Amino acid sequence: MTPEECKLICAMKKTRINVHLANGTYLQCYVESWENFDTLKDQIMTRLGISADYKSVFGFIEVVE
Repeated sequence: MTPEECKLICAMKKTRINVHLANGTYLQCYVESWENFDTLKDQIMTRLGISADYKSVFGFIEVVE
């Protein structure tokens, strides 16, 4: 994340997260401020319309450019 994105998270504002899919495409999701990875995963799954019942099935990898 950029320093600006870190400031947005701390300020409890929405921030953009890129979710890369297995077929090589990606979606941009805007999520509310999050405090830990678990709440970030919950918000992303909600935005994508994926049931929380499948939370253990999906994983996320942090990519730093």
